Amino acid sequence: MARPKKQEVDYFPHYCDHGKVLFILENHFKNDGYAVFYKLEEILAKTEGHCYNCTNLENWEYLLSKMGATEEIVLGVLQKLSAMGIIDAPLWIEKRIWMQSFVDSISDVYSRRTVDLPTKPELLHTEIPLNGINEGINPQSKVKESKVKESKVIEDSKESLSESGKNDSDENGGCPLCPQQEIIKIYHRVLPELPRVKQWPDGLQAILRTRWKEDPARQTLEWWESYFMYVHSSDFLMGRTKEAFIADLEWVIRPKNFTKIANGRYHRGGALMAKSQPGIAAWLEGRQENATTG
Repeated sequence: MARPKKQEVDYFPHYCDHGKVLFILENHFKNDGYAVFYKLEEILAKTEGHCYNCTNLENWEYLLSKMGATEEIVLGVLQKLSAMGIIDAPLWIEKRIWMQSFVDSISDVYSRRTVDLPTKPELLHTEIPLNGINEGINPQSKVKESKVKESKVIEDSKESLSESGKNDSDENGGCPLCPQQEIIKIYHRVLPELPRVKQWPDGLQAILRTRWKEDPARQTLEWWESYFMYVHSSDFLMGRTKEAFIADLEWVIRPKNFTKIANGRYHRGGALMAKSQPGIAAWLEGRQENATTG
């Protein structure tokens, strides 16, 4: 009986000249950045097809256990690698890790095999994995939320499932269509420091559409410009604190995150405040008063 042909390797190059990627990781995450990067490559080396699937809870916990760093740091490193194009950003949105540069570095190994060098998997084009693991493993969704985290990796997927099942036909009936691209342009203009939107699949469109429809006040581009300006006023969301975290458009429109932001829980302090603050409504009121009196 023939032995199965595996797409795994037992070794990979570890270059002495690290280049800008490791320099940036060490600058942001100190030695943890260096360690997480190479331990990630070790995991990819022993993963069939060299693409690691984080949608499975056991896979995610295994990856974390190998890293020797906190979950926040691991996610911070992965997000930074995604932003730099080192891991594939669209696949990371789907909670899968693919590093083309790593696969290229081991091409010589496969040249001596009868099995082909693995190629990048196709996108699933789905917002919610079928196993129900949702925004808990989000490139930007893990934050420190007091002593007890509100979720570890699995979030309640029902609200996202209900949103992702909606389509544009729901929007007629008195509610103007959600101008997705215009909102994305405003996000880029007001928050240039945050990761740019490169892919905006159907699932994310459904979430943004739901935020738009929930409240008539949100059904103007002016409101969304104000919302992004409010996000900009949060040191935590903008990555101006010691936390290894930075938000993006996907993160700030997800239902639980959106509610906490609107209630001011990421303002005036560290990661997540125990109680709601005055929030965006009071902030907008104050801006209007200043505009009137100023």
